Amino acid sequence: MKVKGEGMSNSEQSQVRKKQYCASHAKSGSLLIVNNIVNNIVNDYEMRDTPMTRLHQLSTATASLLSGAILTAVLAFGAPVLHAEDIDRCQRRVAHADHELHEAIEKHGRNSRQANHERRELHEARERCWAERHRWWDEHEHRWHTERDWDEHDHD
Repeated sequence: MKVKGEGMSNSEQSQVRKKQYCASHAKSGSLLIVNNIVNNIVNDYEMRDTPMTRLHQLSTATASLLSGAILTAVLAFGAPVLHAEDIDRCQRRVAHADHELHEAIEKHGRNSRQANHERRELHEARERCWAERHRWWDEHEHRWHTERDWDEHDHD
């Protein structure tokens, strides 16, 4: 006979407890009734234990699938958000460079050193957008161009 608790399942342990209880109290007829009730309770518990185990396994599998689906969704739909942020950043860079050029022209004159510097900055911002996305933002028309057709002298 196994030592109680060592390598025994819950049902084996309950059977051992039941046998010990019945052996010590087998003299009374009413204890046989109690024994039958205990047997029924233990059997009902053991029957419930199996579906619960299956339910636990099912819930673990479901959780794994759900977490995999969430990860896939984040990876699949996270990339377009980053793409939109890049486009927005590109648009802001060109708009800022255009604004700085207008400020320099207004403050220092059309052909000043500062205005020429800001023209180069605007050109670099447009070039960067073109290199990254093959489009550039026209701040005056408020639209994207898909051809590299900006006028280098549009602010002269």
